[in-house]
Amino acid sequence: MFKRSFFSYFYSCFRKKSVVYSPNTVFFFFFNSQLVATAIGICAEFGGDFLKPHTAVIFSYFKSVMEHPDAKLPDNITAYEAAVSACGKICQFVSEGIYTYEFIHLWLYNLPIMCNLDEAKINHEQLCSMTETSADKVTGPQGLYIPQIITIFAEVLWAGNNIATQETTERMIKLLKKFQRELQPSMFSDICGILPLPQQSMLRAVFSS
Repeated sequence: MFKRSFFSYFYSCFRKKSVVYSPNTVFFFFFNSQLVATAIGICAEFGGDFLKPHTAVIFSYFKSVMEHPDAKLPDNITAYEAAVSACGKICQFVSEGIYTYEFIHLWLYNLPIMCNLDEAKINHEQLCSMTETSADKVTGPQGLYIPQIITIFAEVLWAGNNIATQETTERMIKLLKKFQRELQPSMFSDICGILPLPQQSMLRAVFSS
């Protein structure tokens, strides 16, 4: 009964790929989005098979939330980060086949999570785990997403232990050193060169330790 009622509501709200929201409906859109994203995240973690037939509409929903022009305003950031977090859980527990890279791309390019500290720690640990165990999946075709992963790691390390546990930051450092060893020196230098100068200095200290 829960599955049927949840997805009846979900489809009625988000099945259209292009929805125009007036200013008067933005609050309700993000309020409902937070509830839906939380439910999807729980289903992904504890009943992923149930979501597999619905990945197309879920992907459209995530895009509609994350790409909304008001997504990162203070009143909406909680719903936005709930969608990012749920997308990460889909990537780890559900996503497969044609939607794998689409979900990974959407998730990575909306990380790191900065406000919801609990979900931030969960998602950033997830990214470490997937990079360690499912590298081909998370780094993308021909390593396309490696620059973004390095950027995320640098931002998380720069933020300190607020958005990642000490264990996670230590794993990120190991993965950064692994990327440094495995990538062409010029490529790795170019990737690091686009980071803000303070983060570049931080990474030089990390690599020299």
